[in-house]
Amino acid sequence: MSSTTPDSITGGCNCGGVRYRIDFALGHDWKHAPHTCQCTQCRKMSGSIVVNFHTVLATELTWLSKSTYAEYNSSAQFFRSFCMKCGSTIAWEDRTVDNEIELTVGGFDEGFLVGGRDGY
Repeated sequence: MSSTTPDSITGGCNCGGVRYRIDFALGHDWKHAPHTCQCTQCRKMSGSIVVNFHTVLATELTWLSKSTYAEYNSSAQFFRSFCMKCGSTIAWEDRTVDNEIELTVGGFDEGFLVGGRDGY
């Protein structure tokens, strides 16, 4: 990510069927909001040994398109969302925790991660 902290960012899935915008609240915790997970469920749903998440408040998140959005109960209280067309993982959510959602950092638009298009 860039050295400055943006007021908002956009992201979504690989095919564009799921799109969102995050409007960060003043005082967003940029130090602790990004984190990784290596649990079995995260490894299996991502196909990667480590998944990068960024915690946002549900009130900061605006869905711009959910035409291919789907979710499932991965356990008693946890939900995982994905694009049912391209398979991109979108988020993980603990519904016992009010107003928080864990978005996969890989879904953030390239401009916020690498400063522009990455060539693919």
